[in-house]
Amino acid sequence: MLHPEVGQTWAKAAAELVRQRFVAAGEEALAPWLDQAEQILADLKIESLAERSGWLTSGLAGRIARFADQLTRWLDHPDAALVQELIASAELVRRHGLAAGHEAEVSAVAMMLRLSRYLADRKGQPAAASFAAATAAYVQEGSFADLARTTLTDAHLSQPLATVRDRVLRAAADQREAENRRFAELLAKWFEAADASAVLVPIESTLERVVAPLAAVGPVLLVVLDGMSLAIFRQLALDLPHRGWEELRAQGAASRACGIGLLPSVTQVCRTSLLCGHRLSGNAATESQGFAQHAALRQHCSPALPPVLFHKSDLARHDGPGLSERVRQEVERPGRRVVAVILNVVDDQLAKGQQLLPRWEVASIRLLGEILESAAAASRAVVFTSDHGHLVERETELHRQEGGGARFRPVGPPPSEGEVAVRGPRVLLDGSSLIVAWSERLRFSSLQSGYHGGASPQEILVPLSVWTPLGSTVQGWEPAVPDAPAWWQLEAVDSTPSRRPKARERGAATARAQGELFAATAPVQPVLVEPWLADLLASPIYREQRSRAERLGLTDEMVGAALTALAQRGGRMPLGGLAHRLCMSLPRVQGLVAALQRVLNVEGFPVLALDPGSETAILDRALLATQFPAAERLAERLD
Repeated sequence: MLHPEVGQTWAKAAAELVRQRFVAAGEEALAPWLDQAEQILADLKIESLAERSGWLTSGLAGRIARFADQLTRWLDHPDAALVQELIASAELVRRHGLAAGHEAEVSAVAMMLRLSRYLADRKGQPAAASFAAATAAYVQEGSFADLARTTLTDAHLSQPLATVRDRVLRAAADQREAENRRFAELLAKWFEAADASAVLVPIESTLERVVAPLAAVGPVLLVVLDGMSLAIFRQLALDLPHRGWEELRAQGAASRACGIGLLPSVTQVCRTSLLCGHRLSGNAATESQGFAQHAALRQHCSPALPPVLFHKSDLARHDGPGLSERVRQEVERPGRRVVAVILNVVDDQLAKGQQLLPRWEVASIRLLGEILESAAAASRAVVFTSDHGHLVERETELHRQEGGGARFRPVGPPPSEGEVAVRGPRVLLDGSSLIVAWSERLRFSSLQSGYHGGASPQEILVPLSVWTPLGSTVQGWEPAVPDAPAWWQLEAVDSTPSRRPKARERGAATARAQGELFAATAPVQPVLVEPWLADLLASPIYREQRSRAERLGLTDEMVGAALTALAQRGGRMPLGGLAHRLCMSLPRVQGLVAALQRVLNVEGFPVLALDPGSETAILDRALLATQFPAAERLAERLD
């Protein structure tokens, strides 16, 4: 019989051997070993202990089943203590060695955890007291919840996750329905006497309030993704940092701005008003003329090179694939201060994509990648926005109406359940009065994959987000801090970051020296050098590795701060939490992790890995000590 200490040492050695084989050859190479281990469990009649294993397939299945059971119990009897159990249970699923090969299930666990925490957080919260408060609640929380709902709805899951997923989605839909009802009540009053704010920007004021000030200090590109909701933008915004883009916000702003459309929330009203700079219903010709003549934009443009707008038909080459050469030239032309492009990919998909499950990433949006490459070459600030959002089809009920559209109708019969009467100068059709749907369970037209025209926050609120190539600066703007709500994090985030960086003056838009990822970042908190960290920093192998990354601006201070933060979290930390801890923007933390991987992952061994499904940085304790022999005390410290 093995002594416990001998057994634990043997187990660690076996797990390390399995991990190395997995890294070298993938999950299939482990099958003979794992099958044999499963048979040993069966022979010993201890299958119930499988979930303690970080590598057995039955262990992953057991962990997923335990999470599903705990979530079911929480849905039956919501309790704060059970939420903490859910967090711990989901963490065990994510930490399983085979998690990367079971993305659908692992991602579903993460999204269900987020929605359960969202529901727990919203429980007992008072209804919004003002339209501004209702808008902020959707921007800061509801849009994330809708992203999680869409991701879960599209996931193909087996039992037991499928059943509990359906229950979570129903609970989240009920919560969102209550919030939408309150939003519509407040919106009807706001529309009668609308007032703007620093955060709430009427869509027809976007050019004057956002694009023109950016054009005053540098070239700017306006990207209008027709029909893009805030939830879709949340997904796109996760991809942009990987493409070398960083989000900015106005210096001193308490939060990001968001745009609010007109009613009905349809293209002919909202997009024309957005691009002309005043309330107007029109078409593409109206938009091109109005954009080119916009007074606030022309103030910062050469008379010979006024603002230029490209519609869908202008973007693609006619003699082959790719971006039109004219569009590329105008985006890259130094003297063309303001350029705008319209991408109809979202709105087009609503009518045609009932069997399509899109991933809203740069690579999946035709021509967007090429447009952004040209914008980066010209050091353009890029403003992402939309004319209106949309609702996703979720078992809606058809109410046929005479006239109107998918989510609005002329004034006639009084509003029924799910509708609201709206009037005022921001209603541009049918005599400034309409009946519009606010419930996401209601439609007035044939079945599609999505709808717009109504008064839900999903349809009428749009993103208004400014990005620059990583390393560029824009006067009056600063890197935006991560804005995901606390419940979106997959584990608790320390609420006391090392320190807040001082606001710094940012100059006119100019690219930093090539490759300097961190040159514009405020210094992180100095690290108290513990023995294990001092050993690592003094290691000859480390010094050689770091010298190769010197052009990126990576310092020992940054390495120490990041590794200390990871060490204090057991070697694992979501990038959002790491960004919060280091007081850095999310894109810069992503760049920091990439640079650290170049330094620490000697000969390709994953000392520092990034789990793409959960956006979690993972530090391999044993590998660090193996690759850097002077850092044995680090492994001891982390154990």
